[in-house]
Amino acid sequence: VISLGTDKNLILPTNQVTINATVTDDGSITSYLWTKLSGPTFNAVSMNVKDLQLQNLIEGTYTFQLTAVDNLW
Repeated sequence: VISLGTDKNLILPTNQVTINATVTDDGSITSYLWTKLSGPTFNAVSMNVKDLQLQNLIEGTYTFQLTAVDNLW
């Protein structure tokens, strides 16, 4: 089960945010992958982590999806 909490709203000049995911599983998670579904350009520290750190955001609406793979997949 993946929970990303509530939507994040930023007011420029703040242009960075961390999306903290809560992932529960009956075993362990072996990998994470964030995918941008829509929105302007951005920089991410890594797209293969549980908590996504975004930087250099510009005005707009961003939509992301997190996929987590467990050890029993």
